[in-house]
Amino acid sequence: MADYTYTPQPDRGADASVLAYLVTTVGVLLLMMTLGLLMRLEQAQYISIGPQWFYELLTLHGAGMVGITGIAGAAIMWHFLRQYVDLSRGIFIANLVLFLVGVGMILVGVLFGHFHGAWTFLYPLPA
Repeated sequence: MADYTYTPQPDRGADASVLAYLVTTVGVLLLMMTLGLLMRLEQAQYISIGPQWFYELLTLHGAGMVGITGIAGAAIMWHFLRQYVDLSRGIFIANLVLFLVGVGMILVGVLFGHFHGAWTFLYPLPA
């Protein structure tokens, strides 16, 4: 029978690139919480932003929450998997950069193109 030769390396703490992912995640999460609060204030009729802006915010909120789930999951998996497998830090950083480029494209599409496709998840506001 083969000898068990694996010796785990001590955890050295979070890598700077993992921290960059998590800081990005927390920043986007705070922004999504603000958008969620604005939507709830509109529904409670404390503020009036109109249905167009409401659904644009809803689209941003939904896409953002799904996005941070993926990016935070990638950071956590990379942190733990790198203890066992030699992973490319360059690809990890490229993933974060491409994520941020995608966020910018979504923001432009929603805020300047007035895309509001997330209405399918919430019935229209009462008139």
